[in-house]
Amino acid sequence: MTQLLSSLSSPLAFELAQELRQASCVLLLTHENPDGDGIGCILALQAALQSLDIQTYAVITEPCPEKYQFLPGSENLQTTPPDVEFNCALALDCDGETRMSFLLPYYQAAPRRLNVDHHAAECSFGDVNWCNGQSAATGLMVWQIILALGVEITP
Repeated sequence: MTQLLSSLSSPLAFELAQELRQASCVLLLTHENPDGDGIGCILALQAALQSLDIQTYAVITEPCPEKYQFLPGSENLQTTPPDVEFNCALALDCDGETRMSFLLPYYQAAPRRLNVDHHAAECSFGDVNWCNGQSAATGLMVWQIILALGVEITP
């Protein structure tokens, strides 16, 4: 299994998994006008991190579009960040920090800022940035992070 993991995952997936394991309260967010890739990434990572007893908050800029409300956990998506201190924030599928809209100050306030994106655009706004313009979707990169976390992939 370890050999399979190392052949499928980027070294950055392991670095990000380590960062997330060290966190106790994580803000998960994506770009404004969220799409299925961004929302799916947030929900998948929220489920994975919660299975590790890591507190997570999944926040998007507007209510979850109806076409994505079938996704497990979509009822947990919030449009206002809670009044808590995050020790880690993870931007998913954001091709530039301005795409976070009003959530940007919450992201910037976190002591550790992570960024995962499949676009070949602005990508240097986090403390750890994994941008891969060759990946078809950020969800494929999140899958590698979840594997690196050692968490079971569920439907």
